[in-house]
Amino acid sequence: MAGQPAKKRKMELPPPAHAAVSRLTQHEVALPEGVVLSPGSVHGNRVALASLPSADAARYEAFVASGRCIYSLTAPRPAGASAFAGQQGKEGVFIAERAPGRVTAAPLEALQQRAEVQSLALFQEGAAGGSNGGAGATAVLASVDCYGRAVLAHLQRLGGGDGGSEADGSGLQITAVQQLQPTDLLREPGWAGVAVAPGAPALAAVARAFARDVTLFDSGMPVRTLHTMHCPTAVQLLSASLAASPQGGPLVAVTEGPQLSIWDVRGAGRGARVARLSPGPHHGRLLCLAASDNAGLPLIGAAGEDRGVLVYDPRKWVMLDRWSNVLKYEASSLHFSSANPRLCYVAGMDYEVLCGEWGGNRASRLGGGNRAANATHTGLKTVPDGDDGTSEGGGIGRGISFRGDSRWVGLAKAAGQDVLAGVTQSCQLYVAEFECT
Repeated sequence: MAGQPAKKRKMELPPPAHAAVSRLTQHEVALPEGVVLSPGSVHGNRVALASLPSADAARYEAFVASGRCIYSLTAPRPAGASAFAGQQGKEGVFIAERAPGRVTAAPLEALQQRAEVQSLALFQEGAAGGSNGGAGATAVLASVDCYGRAVLAHLQRLGGGDGGSEADGSGLQITAVQQLQPTDLLREPGWAGVAVAPGAPALAAVARAFARDVTLFDSGMPVRTLHTMHCPTAVQLLSASLAASPQGGPLVAVTEGPQLSIWDVRGAGRGARVARLSPGPHHGRLLCLAASDNAGLPLIGAAGEDRGVLVYDPRKWVMLDRWSNVLKYEASSLHFSSANPRLCYVAGMDYEVLCGEWGGNRASRLGGGNRAANATHTGLKTVPDGDDGTSEGGGIGRGISFRGDSRWVGLAKAAGQDVLAGVTQSCQLYVAEFECT
C-alpha cells in the first residue's frame, strides 16, 4: 500500500513590519529676493539631508539646488515628540504640522555651477567618537549641472551636537571644494546624476543622459568612461560590504531604460558589465534606485514608470520581490529604511510619499500593492483597536503616507536614520521622522 502523501509544509513568514510617524513638519522656505525654484528634470533629485548629530538635536540641516546655486536650509526641530500628535486627513493621509516663521535659504557661493544643477548627493562619514554625525564628522556634498560638470564639497561639522545654528557658526561647514570636468562636454544640456562611493569619498561617478555614459573620477581625475545602451536615469556607487567585483573594485549601479545594469569599473569593454537586470520586455523606464546593507540584508531596489518597486539580491543578482501599484503616478525617489530594510520610502512625480513593506506575507503587506482589497488610499490593512499589528494578518494600520502641496523638487533621506526631507515647487520644506521596527 502506498504511503500517505506528505503534507505540504507551511512556509514560515516573518512577522509584519511596524512603522510610525514621530514628527512631520512643514516649513516655508524664504529664497533670496527675485529667486524662484527652477524646474529641473522631471525625475531629478535636487535635495540632500544631513544626519541628526544626536537624538536631542534642535535643528535639521538640508540642501536644495535651484538654477546654478545651492542653498543651505536650517529648520527648527520639534522637541520632546515621541509620537505624532497631528491630524490625519482623508484616506488616512498624515497632515504635516506647519512650523511658525520662515526658513532662510543661505546661498553657498563656493558651490555655484555654470549651468542648472540637476542632482545632489550627500555622503556622511562617522566622527572619531563613533557618532554618525556629531562634532568632527565629515561629509561630501556632490552636485552636477546639466552638462555633466560636477563639484565635490568636503564638509566638517563644527560646534556642538544641536544641528548647527546661524548665530554660532556651528553645523556643516565647507572645508574644500573640488571640480570634476568630463572628458567631453555636451552641446545639448539634459539630466545628469552624481554619486559618491561609500567609504571612499575620493571616488565619484557622473552619469549623463544624452551622452549615454557614466564617468568615474578618482581624486578629481577621470579614470574610466562606461557607455550604456539607453539613456541613464540614476547612478549609484555600491559599498564594498554590499557588492564588490572579484578584483575588489567598486561596482556601479545604473538605471537605463527598462533595466538595471551593474558595472565593474576595472573591466574592459563590454566585459565591464557584470549583470543586466530587467523585469520584462514591456516594463517602463526605471527612474530611481536605492541600495541597503543594513541588518545584514544586502538589497538593491529600483522603481520608475510602472509605479512598482523591484528588489534584487546583489549576492546572486536575482529578484527577491516585486511590489506593484505602489503609487498613483510614476516613482521618482526610492529609499530603504535604516532600521528595517523590508520597509522602503517611495515618492511619486506628483506630491505623494509612501512608506510600505515590499516583502513578507502578501495578505498583510504594507503599501499600495493591496489597495483593491482594502479600499484605502495606501491599501494598508486597518488594525483593530488594541491590536499591536503582530497578530496574523496584521499590519501597521492605515498607510504611512503624507503629501506635499505641489510636486517634489527632490526627496532625501538622512544616512543611517529614518528621517526624510523633501522640497516642493512652491518652496515648502517637509521633514518627517519615522520609527521602524
